[in-house]
Amino acid sequence: MNFSNYDNNKPYPQIVKFICPKCGYTYPGRKTALSVKFCSECGTPVNGYFEDLVSSHTTSVKEYHKETGRLYELFKKDALYETGLSNHPKKEGLFSYAWDVGHSSGYYNVYCVLNDLAQILL
Repeated sequence: MNFSNYDNNKPYPQIVKFICPKCGYTYPGRKTALSVKFCSECGTPVNGYFEDLVSSHTTSVKEYHKETGRLYELFKKDALYETGLSNHPKKEGLFSYAWDVGHSSGYYNVYCVLNDLAQILL
């Protein structure tokens, strides 16, 4: 198996920085920035601008996690198939166990645990 096929290559969205688009004044945090209607330095309306930044960031994070979920499901399907466990009646529990034991060290370790279980069961 080529484990790099399951890497999420999308960059993780960077943290939103609340900076006035006109003068560059930086607000210290989300709560402060979203409560401001006009920039305290230049008077530019920023409320809608900051809300759009947050909305765009939230959408980007959701898309990133959706892709991660898709790749996880693809890995799960492929790993079960490669180990010969795709038709096993306890495949969900076996994969869950392998994931719990190995995922902190990456997909390769999950596969190794799953393969060890397959050697015992098949």
